[in-house]
Amino acid sequence: MRFRGALAIGLSVVAVGACSSPTPEVSRESLEHQLFDKLTAALGYKPQSVTCPGGLTAVKGTKQTCTMKNDGVDYHVVVTASEVKGDKVSFDVSMSGEPVQEPGKPIDGPMIGKAELVDAVTEFAQSQDGKAPDRVVCPEDLPVKLDASVTCYLHEGRDVFDVSVRATKVEGVDVEFEIGISAKPR
Repeated sequence: MRFRGALAIGLSVVAVGACSSPTPEVSRESLEHQLFDKLTAALGYKPQSVTCPGGLTAVKGTKQTCTMKNDGVDYHVVVTASEVKGDKVSFDVSMSGEPVQEPGKPIDGPMIGKAELVDAVTEFAQSQDGKAPDRVVCPEDLPVKLDASVTCYLHEGRDVFDVSVRATKVEGVDVEFEIGISAKPR
């Protein structure tokens, strides 16, 4: 799954590891682990990997640019220390959603936006059940090309169902797609 769009995640709190340097920091390993968990929760799926070049210095305003890999595509994720209290560091996470451009590899093209997919899945679910789901999340756009597919997530109470959306007919930028909701929750 490719991530498209902007993402901002609020405060996350991590304990600062003991170290011999004069300024404490969140270790690279701890930062990567926390960031992976937060991105998974925010996006609704697990990225392939999250890597950071180092730790996050425990000083308010300090930034670290990490990389999230998803479907072989890299995205920059900026982590900013927003508050430091004792051995706890709170941080904010932001990402533009624009892939890190690889030379010679095109990444743009017409897409069906996430909001339109959410509306279509909501309408489809409502036509099946007679009521709208509690929430639908589509973490990525659908490329306008035959057989392109994305997975959205339908939330009903505590249950989360996978929803497949696949382009079945493409004429220019007009796309017809089929929607399938898993019979059992995750």
